[in-house]
Amino acid sequence: MSFTTCLIVMAGGALGTLARFLVSVLTAPLDRHLPLGTIGINISGCFIIGMVGALAMANTGGSGRWALSDQARLFIMVGFCGGYTTFSSLTLQTLELFKHGALGRGLINLLGSVVLCMLAVALGDLCGQRLSAALQPQEAEATLQQAQWQAQQQRTTSPGPVLTGHHMPHPAHKAPLPQEGGKP
Repeated sequence: MSFTTCLIVMAGGALGTLARFLVSVLTAPLDRHLPLGTIGINISGCFIIGMVGALAMANTGGSGRWALSDQARLFIMVGFCGGYTTFSSLTLQTLELFKHGALGRGLINLLGSVVLCMLAVALGDLCGQRLSAALQPQEAEATLQQAQWQAQQQRTTSPGPVLTGHHMPHPAHKAPLPQEGGKP
């Protein structure tokens, strides 16, 4: 693996990601009942990786008509399709299992990936929600401690009147400074 190969894959990935974004934006008005943009991306990505995979086979002694260089294969199959959709890789690998007579392994690959990915998304969602809820009280405590520290710094470094912590505005808020008489 060379630096040039990494750049080729990265460039393909960037274009694939941009293509996915553009297709998603353009199809957003159609996504009322089903994620048609995502379905279209997955189907077109599968078509691209299937076609390029077949073309690349000619370069490795397969039966394809046009040989693709390794750089072109990496740019399209790993880079572009990787940025565009990973579903295309799953389906290509499943097709290869089917073509080699491994129907059972192909079905396990396909169904297992879909089911396990769905479970992983659900688990990730649950963990994210719990982590977010757990961090909220700590963030509030950290904000209070930061305000108290800033008040202490203000008291020790300010040449002006000494202000107590409850008069100190938090830096994230644009609270008015106290006027004469101690009221804002």
